[in-house]
Amino acid sequence: MIRARTWLVSTLVILITVLAGAPPAGSQSQKGKAADVSGAISGRVTSGGEPVRGVVVYLQAAGSTPAESPRVTARTDQNGHFEIKGVPAGTYVVQAFAPALVVAADNPMSGRQGRVVNLSDNETIDAVDLVLQTGGVIAGRVTDVDGRPLIQENVRIFSIGPDNRRQQIYLPFGYMFSTDDRGEYRIFGLPPGKYLASVGVDTSGPVVRPELGSTYRELTFYPDTTDQSKATFIDVSAGSEASGIDIIVGKPTKGYSMSGRIVDATTGKPVVGVPYGYGSYDPQRNMLNSSVGGGSTSNARGEFRIDGITPGKYAAFAFTPEDSGTYSDLGGFTITDSDVTGVVVKVHPGGTISGNLIVEGADDRPGSLRLSDVRLNCVPVTRDAAPRANQARIAPDGSFRVSGVPRGVTTFSLFYPIPKGITLGRIERDGVDQKDGINVGEGEEISGVKIILLYGTGSIKGQVEMQGAEFTPNTVLILSVRRVDSTRQVGIRNPTPDLRGRFFIDGLSAGDYELSLFVNAKPDNGKPGFAKTIKQQVSVTNGNETRVTMSVDINSTDR
Repeated sequence: MIRARTWLVSTLVILITVLAGAPPAGSQSQKGKAADVSGAISGRVTSGGEPVRGVVVYLQAAGSTPAESPRVTARTDQNGHFEIKGVPAGTYVVQAFAPALVVAADNPMSGRQGRVVNLSDNETIDAVDLVLQTGGVIAGRVTDVDGRPLIQENVRIFSIGPDNRRQQIYLPFGYMFSTDDRGEYRIFGLPPGKYLASVGVDTSGPVVRPELGSTYRELTFYPDTTDQSKATFIDVSAGSEASGIDIIVGKPTKGYSMSGRIVDATTGKPVVGVPYGYGSYDPQRNMLNSSVGGGSTSNARGEFRIDGITPGKYAAFAFTPEDSGTYSDLGGFTITDSDVTGVVVKVHPGGTISGNLIVEGADDRPGSLRLSDVRLNCVPVTRDAAPRANQARIAPDGSFRVSGVPRGVTTFSLFYPIPKGITLGRIERDGVDQKDGINVGEGEEISGVKIILLYGTGSIKGQVEMQGAEFTPNTVLILSVRRVDSTRQVGIRNPTPDLRGRFFIDGLSAGDYELSLFVNAKPDNGKPGFAKTIKQQVSVTNGNETRVTMSVDINSTDR
């Protein structure tokens, strides 16, 4: 949770910094490439039928991070109009940065804060319109049973679905909610809907708490109950403010502690000065569901202690350095109604795997593919080991070596960003395809592994056609692609059809692929909503573009 919150705050700071200097409509914030391309995207931003002036509209490559694809921005003019020129061909998300405003969409499945656009070479797309509405507000005060304000207490807002089940809401731009020195809070920019407001720790199951305090407050819903069935729902409409949502929290509950030692599995001697953590543990699958830690280290006797743990099943572990050649096992323990002592975490000598990357089908590729640009992740299939970074370093000649591999079965996967056109084909050991992974013994050194990558220059250009309905902002299209002859990842992010139903997939190696399209539509003609999944196979050859049409008939009874 701490890492997630830190990432959100950092993202917000970066975003505000970037957008603060956004140019006027029609200008481009990226330099150097405008002369090479002539694509353009334009539209309007409105709210309540009126133009929204001076709003920053930004364009980002779909499926990419800000680091991979810097944003191109523009501002809306007096008529709410924007235009972004000099855009290369590709798939983009067009979004508007407008604090306290939210996308006006009544289809909760869309999850969209913008519009997807697939742009061809030198194409101009107009009418990419964004409709915003003023978000709602929930405000109140958090106090204890004696009326004292609780300061810097995190307030959690849950969205309530049609079945009255709660779900976490994720607002854009990383808004944070905590009480001030008077115990007051104010949460803005909420989409219309039904909500619960709460404070405290959910103890209905194992809880991994980043703050690691010795006490905690049980999850309490507005106004003063720990029983969700007795909580009061908060109705939020566009532009409304629900004030006086005061929450009274009970007395702090003492958490339990766990203590133990970190030792060398071979010698039994204490491991000194190593960071440690713990996580929610599933003993049936022998794996961690979540984890936190790394801020404290074992003492001179290898001892460690964690306080404030709520009842549940957990496992402790050590964070072994990436270059140490070792890994930590999981020291399982259960908290019921007392402290736990004597947990032993063992640090084992890890195995090593070395070999070479080989690229097939790249002899006639344009440009130069550098093998060192490939990011290869070593992934244990057996899950009785602690999480650790096992990314293989690829040399310019394609050789690699990864150490600290846990005993058991392990495999490899490509890690984003994946070079365009690259797909993981197969993994061989002594010429035998390791479909189920490589079996590694304790401290075993394995060499001669070959990881074969496929280089592809084929592409698919597709069109989704709706029969019986038009595309609306509430039409949800989710497309996935897989090779028919393989269960491995294709090596691309799943494409996103745009507001016209167009999609494009490139960098595919030759072979047969299955396209799976999920459609959720809410027609504007008053007809009932529609949900359906259709599948279609398509053959791809290198150097060629395969065109495909996926037809969706909303009047069909086959759903």
